Order: sequence, then C-alpha cells, then structure tokens
Amino acid sequence: MTSELERPPLQADERTALIGWLDLQRQILRWKCEGLSDEDAHRSVIPTSPAMTMAGLISHMRWTEHTWLEVVFLGGDKKQNPAFDESSEDADWHTDGRPLTELLAEYEAQCARRLKRGSFRRSERNRRSEVLRGALCAVAAAG
Repeated sequence: MTSELERPPLQADERTALIGWLDLQRQILRWKCEGLSDEDAHRSVIPTSPAMTMAGLISHMRWTEHTWLEVVFLGGDKKQNPAFDESSEDADWHTDGRPLTELLAEYEAQCARRLKRGSFRRSERNRRSEVLRGALCAVAAAG
C-alpha cells in the first residue's frame, strides 16, 4: 500500500488541505493494519496500558471521528459513543476481543460519512466552518 499513499497538495485551499491530510492519516492507519493477525492486533504494546493495541487504536479513531464530526460539529447524540462513558476510563479503546476486520469495517463506515455542503442556514455556516476546521485538525492530529 505504500505506493498508494497519496499526499495532499502542498498548495491548496484550507478545506482541500485539511481533508487531504485527514485522508492521508486514515490511509496510514489502514496500511499499518495490513497483514496483522487478530492476535497481533490485540497485543498490547505498552505493558502498563493493556488497551494500547492496534485494535484499540482503530476503535479509538472510529470514536474520535464520531466525536468531532458527528457530536461536536453536527450536534449529534453522544450516548452511543463510549468516549463519553464516565464510568469507564478510555472506553473508546476497549475492543472486547472483537476481530480486527470488524473494527476496521466500523472505522471505514465512520470515515465514509460525509458532511453535506449547504445543509446549514447561512447564519450557521461561519460558526460551523470554525468548528469543522477545529474538528478536522483534531482528528488529523489524533492519527
């Protein structure tokens, strides 16, 4: 996949640049999972942090996308997102041993959700564009 990684243009408008870098981070995350067995994907890389696994990272990134783009930006329901579960620390990293293919499918589905242009009244657009800028930067930085 290395040859398929596509960097965004260095000279681009803000939206193109932000979405381009976010897409690159998504590609890199998928690439890092290629060829991993479920056993390897669930192997902790830090002994003191058992949730720090490749599978855990995929789960975390799925919920990071959901948090920033659907909850923060669109004002969606946060109840289904384990990142907001105050009873369990780092709940969005927990995979309960689910197969990597399942976690990747959920991540792909979350990434595939697109924000519709023109879906806001003009008065909301400026405020929403500032929130979207922050959301895209946060998601890209998390990758």
